[in-house]
Amino acid sequence: MRRALICALLATLLIPCAASVRQQEKRDSLVRLISADMASLVELNGKDYRKIVGNAVFLHNDTYLYCDSAYWNVEDEYIDAIGHVRIEQENTVLTGDSIKYVIQENTAKFRGHLVELMDRDSNILRTNHLDYNTRDSIAFFYRGAAMKDKDGNLIESLTGRYQAKLEKFDFIGQVEMFSDSMFFVCDTLYYDTRADVAQFYGNTKGWYDLNCIYAGEGRYERPVEHFYFHRDVHILTEDYEVWCDSLYYDRVSEYSRLRGNVQLLDTVDNAIALAGDLRYWNDPRRAELYRNPAVVLITETDAGERDSVFMASDTLIYHTARLFEIDSAFVALARERYATALVDPLAVSKQNQKKGQKQGLGSAGRPAPGTLPSPIPPQETDTLAVADTLVQELPDTTVVSFVEAYHDVRIYKSDIQVRCDSLVFNSIDSIARLYVKPVIWYELRSQITADSMQFLIRNEALDKGFLFSNAFVISEEEPDKYYHQIKSPEMIGYFQDNQVSRFDALGGVNALFFVAEDSVITTMNQKECRLMTGRLKDGQVQRILYTENIKSDAYPVFDLSEEKSRLRDFNWMPRLRPASRNEVTERRIYPSGRSDMVPSPYFPTFRYAGRYFEGYMEGVVAEIDSRKPIIWIERQ
Repeated sequence: MRRALICALLATLLIPCAASVRQQEKRDSLVRLISADMASLVELNGKDYRKIVGNAVFLHNDTYLYCDSAYWNVEDEYIDAIGHVRIEQENTVLTGDSIKYVIQENTAKFRGHLVELMDRDSNILRTNHLDYNTRDSIAFFYRGAAMKDKDGNLIESLTGRYQAKLEKFDFIGQVEMFSDSMFFVCDTLYYDTRADVAQFYGNTKGWYDLNCIYAGEGRYERPVEHFYFHRDVHILTEDYEVWCDSLYYDRVSEYSRLRGNVQLLDTVDNAIALAGDLRYWNDPRRAELYRNPAVVLITETDAGERDSVFMASDTLIYHTARLFEIDSAFVALARERYATALVDPLAVSKQNQKKGQKQGLGSAGRPAPGTLPSPIPPQETDTLAVADTLVQELPDTTVVSFVEAYHDVRIYKSDIQVRCDSLVFNSIDSIARLYVKPVIWYELRSQITADSMQFLIRNEALDKGFLFSNAFVISEEEPDKYYHQIKSPEMIGYFQDNQVSRFDALGGVNALFFVAEDSVITTMNQKECRLMTGRLKDGQVQRILYTENIKSDAYPVFDLSEEKSRLRDFNWMPRLRPASRNEVTERRIYPSGRSDMVPSPYFPTFRYAGRYFEGYMEGVVAEIDSRKPIIWIERQ
């Protein structure tokens, strides 16, 4: 009984509410003629119409319909409005030559020479065919339309819709966009006018100056100038070509972050960067590579054959700075390193011996402190002139490059392989420094180790190599049996055409060499001396000279123990050698797509903008071309 009473009470309360809703809907569905100059009843084709003439105003769904004249069919519930037709609903205004307003469908069907929709932000959409639902406040446009905002940005498409309540435009099919000196095409574009955000879907392509990008989808946040692109991203600039799975770009700070199967092809330096995560700052220039990063340096022989260098580590960093921004102590130390690297210790020693001077070598195989030539010879100068020069001197803006590789560094080239924990390089001293158990293998059968190594690069080629502390060279003569060995505190290698042409072992040398007779190894020669120098040609030793405190012994190999045939700290490590480029990086290298993108057959033609905003886009493109020609774009 109690439940029945409650149900009856609820029904009593709800019935008036439901009736009120129906009455409200009925009132909303009514079309009211607010004003007109004249109204009359006419019959056309057997049907009765209310003919409205002069300054007609209708109200329906809180929407005002203005026109010069109209024929209102009350029975079939539609209005044919003609001349200066305008619909106003809150902040949305639509104008056209004529409409058919279907009352039951709440839809105004605009047709005519020009249909225009303007929202509260003065975004103007123009077309010839548009249907506007006054109840849902949604416009559907088709057969081509173009929209221009108050800042001069433009979007066009084959069809789409506008949702007034959400203040969003949807452009579908053959979408083309111009915004902030950039051009885009895609299959579908959603534009949120309140947030000023555009979302691109399907076959997205964009151009800016000499740069273009292809992707599966993207997003442009115009107020902060942030871009997001996803799915098979491919970027082309004048100097670079980039592939990745996703890209974030901050146009204001010029910061980019690329993720997933990243490849950057540098066409200027003939280099490729590979990573799972690449972060890039443009000014000052800085690139950080993470998630199995690698760098490929593409080299080419005089015969036109390619022999690339592959380098990988846990983290790779490249950055630049202007010279005046770098700590002066760092610059001074780098310049000292460079000056020291240019010195030939044996040549200096011989020169001083001729002069009868006493000359000592430092522990690094370099002249003793105070004997190095100054990078800039001292000159007598006027102190006041120097002071005036210093006052007027401008900061040195020379750009300095830095390369840093950290943890498990691996390098592969067909004739040389490297392994160490870390590697650093800067263009002040042009020296690559290898730290923590560096190992070099060359010609497959030779191995070099030391506590640390340095390589001087001059004129874009190897000039010298320095092995510091516990330098050890092993060359395999017969696998698992005979190994030529040279051991000394320090060594220097001299390069010509990227091949060792001479080596110097300094500071107390021990060496073992195995000698063959009739292609059979019979003897081991053991050498000791203070200095050793060797000359090579095409990678083969031509001559070796021993200097100071020379000791030499020969042993037959038939009764030679393995311990006797190995110098102390002998450590042959072929298993650590990166035997192929795949042991450095297994990442795929994409072939260049520049020929398919330049010139671009996809650059927008703005045919609907040419119809509805005549001459506008032609002027925009001409103005951009005059500032910075888009040299590879082929316009239809």
